[in-house]
Amino acid sequence: GAKREDLENVLYYWYMQTLEVGDHVSSNLLCDKAKEFAIKLGYNDFKASHGWLDRFKKRKSIALSKATACKKQDDVKVADGHIGSQVSALGDALLYHDPSNVFTLQQIGLFYRCLPSTCQGIQGERCAGGIKARERLSVLMCTNMTATEKFPLFVVGDTPKLRFKELVKYSPVQYVSNTDSWFIKDGMCAWLLDLDDWFNQHRRKVMMILPNLPIHDFSKNQLKAVTLYHLPQSSPMPLQIIVVPTFKLNYRQALLMEHINARRDDEQHQTSSMVTATQNFCLNLYVSLLAKAWQGITEADIVESFHRAGISRYGNYSVGHADTFATKIQPGLLERFASRNNDVPAGVTMSSYVHCDDAVQVCDELTVEDMIAKVLGPKSDGDDATEVRSSEDEGSGDPSEVEVQESLQLLHEYITSTGQADMIDVFNQFQVLLNKTQ
Repeated sequence: GAKREDLENVLYYWYMQTLEVGDHVSSNLLCDKAKEFAIKLGYNDFKASHGWLDRFKKRKSIALSKATACKKQDDVKVADGHIGSQVSALGDALLYHDPSNVFTLQQIGLFYRCLPSTCQGIQGERCAGGIKARERLSVLMCTNMTATEKFPLFVVGDTPKLRFKELVKYSPVQYVSNTDSWFIKDGMCAWLLDLDDWFNQHRRKVMMILPNLPIHDFSKNQLKAVTLYHLPQSSPMPLQIIVVPTFKLNYRQALLMEHINARRDDEQHQTSSMVTATQNFCLNLYVSLLAKAWQGITEADIVESFHRAGISRYGNYSVGHADTFATKIQPGLLERFASRNNDVPAGVTMSSYVHCDDAVQVCDELTVEDMIAKVLGPKSDGDDATEVRSSEDEGSGDPSEVEVQESLQLLHEYITSTGQADMIDVFNQFQVLLNKTQ
């Protein structure tokens, strides 16, 4: 049997998951992943030799093609061979499609209520399900290369759809819900089929460039008007370089302005309201800001983003342009926000605030740690106890005023959404008592 059976089980699980999404697996890639898993499992002396690889493939009945057994330089070409053929096919398709019929989609995760006071705490947060999923929305943007057709945003949240319709009477976005607030394969398939039907009714043949994610593994036989071209995750998507950061900048600057104006209203009506204006922020406002942020994406943003990603009828984009992101930052906005008694921690810039949730997942993608936990099971009780103790030690301090206000805002939104008058009265009485103690 295998000397390190746990390592081989995790590696085999990764191998099967990779094949399911249509990615190519080479011998060198298997060895590289084995080394990565070995370090995570504590096998620092592990050597992914050719002999070990042959025995592993025999034990797991893995048969790789001749091309994948080449040396590393050749292997890179072949490992990209599946991908490379896609890119080559994409280049050919770009020559035969009018730019107005070249579309792309981009999905992002967004902590939509996040303020500068909390952005450092969520830096690098994947938000792979769990309770934090309630704090984020997943957003899909879709447009063509010429920016002449920008489809409404497709948004996923955890608010049930019927409740969403009550809160957002005239929604400027297409909305669906699930408990993890991220995209799932069935939802993406339904969205794409609707889009395909629309293009088919207008007798158009279009191409759609999309990332190589598990939720994009569609049956091409279902589509009549749309031809799909998957880009590898290592390649930049057409909207990733310019459009995504500009969209998030538009949204977060507008969100800060809403808070600045709300604080000003609080100062002008200190005695007439027991609930602060920021606590009256509801889902309708956030959705409206998302739609306005998408409207704020210009034709130049989209065209340049395509070019910067190398998606062009005439080859790679090489002309140097100024940083458009920096030019769109409103000077002094963070300072104005801080001047209204809002917390802006030292070191937080508009750029770091905008990019704080770049790592948020848009679908169920397993990381190395996730795969190890899934194959080998959860940690022992002793490990869990240690984590609980450490987390208790870290969180022993009193909450700040900003944290209290944010918690009250979240509680107010929930109570308001229930529509129960008695609960709203109790909350207002609690707010009065709290104000007296301050």
